[in-house]
This record gives sequence, C-alpha cells and structure tokens, in this order.
Amino acid sequence: MLGEVLYIAHRLRRPLARGLLTAPLWLAIPLARLWLGF
Repeated sequence: MLGEVLYIAHRLRRPLARGLLTAPLWLAIPLARLWLGF
C-alpha cells in the first residue's frame, strides 16, 4: 500500500511540480483580464 503510494507520487512528482509552477500563470491571466476589464 505505502509502496504503491510512493510509486505513484514519484511518477507524478515531475508533472505536479511543473503544474505548480505554471498554475500561478493560469490563475493570473484570467484575474488580470477581469481586473483590466477585457
């Protein structure tokens, strides 16, 4: 059980890290568009 969790976490670590780096951009763009009114 624990081994499976660690295996999955290891497999997802790099995509998750990339997602965490890009998430602020994907959140900032719509917020900026709403703030600027377009």
